[in-house]
Amino acid sequence: MSVDADLIPIEGRAALLHQVLAREACERYVGHTKIELVHLAAERNLPQTGTVEELVDRLAAADAES
Repeated sequence: MSVDADLIPIEGRAALLHQVLAREACERYVGHTKIELVHLAAERNLPQTGTVEELVDRLAAADAES
């Protein structure tokens, strides 16, 4: 499905871009084991506890901030 960007208000474009970037950041970690995600979190001095989903979200958020 294609969307004409001119039809989306500027605020909506920013929100859409944010969603796309967040999804891409999360996809970067798909396929990693929990142990691998814990090691990646440790390398970045991030909390290393939680579910795989929480670790992926945390790593993706750190990617977005850097």
